[in-house]
Amino acid sequence: YDDVKTPQIIAKARSMADIVVVSVFWDGEDSALPTGRQKEMAQAMADAGASVIIGNAPNAIQPAAWIDDTLIFYSMGSFISDDGDQMNRIGAVGAVTITETISGDSRRIELTNPRVDFVASVPCDNGYMVKMLSDCAENIEGKDDIYSRYSSVIQRMDDSIRIGGLQ
Repeated sequence: YDDVKTPQIIAKARSMADIVVVSVFWDGEDSALPTGRQKEMAQAMADAGASVIIGNAPNAIQPAAWIDDTLIFYSMGSFISDDGDQMNRIGAVGAVTITETISGDSRRIELTNPRVDFVASVPCDNGYMVKMLSDCAENIEGKDDIYSRYSSVIQRMDDSIRIGGLQ
């Protein structure tokens, strides 16, 4: 991320696309809440025209929220990890419905129904594989508590973000 170049790149992409999805790594951030710097960067990217921002931080799941019409997943945690600590092998996946509405000469793109579900890296014969947390009854101790804990983290800034139902 560069304070000058990144918004310019996003603005250029926005001029050529209906939807701009940005992935950003928040270097060194491992808390359950976004920092002031993360929020500042997210606001700049939203202002530049990002439609969806997918953030990642080491071993951290952070809230999802809206900045005006921009959906931001602050951090989705570890998608796949061989870390010995079970909690560091939990990640999140997100989804959103994108709808195009055309009426005469006008055209509108709308993002609705944001959702998040959780994944776990589980041991297998060749190392680790990613499974939906809801499918990990035998592999993950305290699965229901983990689901509840991370659901409250995801919804901490916006409780309209739906949890679960992704396959």
